[in-house]
Amino acid sequence: MSREVVIMLSQMSPLLNKWIESEFHKAIHKDFHEFTDEPHAMIGLIIFEQSIAGFANELAKGAMDALFEELSSQLLGMTNDMLKEWI
Repeated sequence: MSREVVIMLSQMSPLLNKWIESEFHKAIHKDFHEFTDEPHAMIGLIIFEQSIAGFANELAKGAMDALFEELSSQLLGMTNDMLKEWI
């Protein structure tokens, strides 16, 4: 799942793409230079994917909150208009 999230987010905007690409290169660098005792584990890459998944989760929550607020506002406006017509 995390790989798909990374790809999806990187395609959303050029700014996100540059940031994600930079973080990806940092993760690969960590795997080959800091986590040398586990060369096949790709610990840096796993941490990178999980952090991007957490970022995407928070981004989705914010988008859902904004969508809910917008829909609630529109529904309230429609309800008020209907009440005005009845009164």
